[in-house]
Amino acid sequence: MHEDTTWQNPVEEAVEVQLLDEKFETCIKNIARNKVYHMLCHDRWQCVKEGFNIDDAYACEAPANRHWFFIFYGMVFFCSLLVLDVFVQACRKKVPCMRISGGDYLAFCFLQKRTYLYRYISGFFLVMAGFTICGLLALAASSGHLGWAVQYGLAPVLVVALSMRSFTLPYKAMFDYTGSDFKKIAFKRKFLETSDGFGKRWSTALVQSQRNKAAHLLKNILRDTPTDVDLKKFRSICKFAP
Repeated sequence: MHEDTTWQNPVEEAVEVQLLDEKFETCIKNIARNKVYHMLCHDRWQCVKEGFNIDDAYACEAPANRHWFFIFYGMVFFCSLLVLDVFVQACRKKVPCMRISGGDYLAFCFLQKRTYLYRYISGFFLVMAGFTICGLLALAASSGHLGWAVQYGLAPVLVVALSMRSFTLPYKAMFDYTGSDFKKIAFKRKFLETSDGFGKRWSTALVQSQRNKAAHLLKNILRDTPTDVDLKKFRSICKFAP
């Protein structure tokens, strides 16, 4: 009997495994992209062996593939509808002429999230995010890859779903921002600060001004240094909402 004396360097073997993993990952991405965008399927093992070739694609006939196709373009449609709604409302309210540090811009951001169309579409996004997570786990469990999905695929989906809260759930302000006097106030806003984050800072400053006559937070958040009379005026304008 002849023993197999073939020996492979462990370093070379590790490099080959890494290249094979990268090739497999590239194939999976290209296959998924063509399946979602164009309803075209590929043989994944042929892709790994011979490389990805668009000419090897064939029309997907399984109902599940069609479902993902319509779900993807349905979400694109609703995203476009949401962007169009914000754009139309911004043009109506002349937002391009507003200053980001102005109270009129802050009021627009708060009121926009409370419109019916915005809230319906945002609620739809949250519901679809829940269905997507449940659907991914169900597909992974049915194919025997639940552990892999939980370890590698679930975290990115959860991060995207949780990040949607910043633009889907309206911020319930503790102050009244619907009056005309509020829109005339000029604030000091931090760089890349969201309207919800600034609203929380403004609420904290108002609470502090009610308990402390010095009102340091309120003075630091206003662009123009206010006097004691102005502070009373700001408290009356931004009365706490019920």
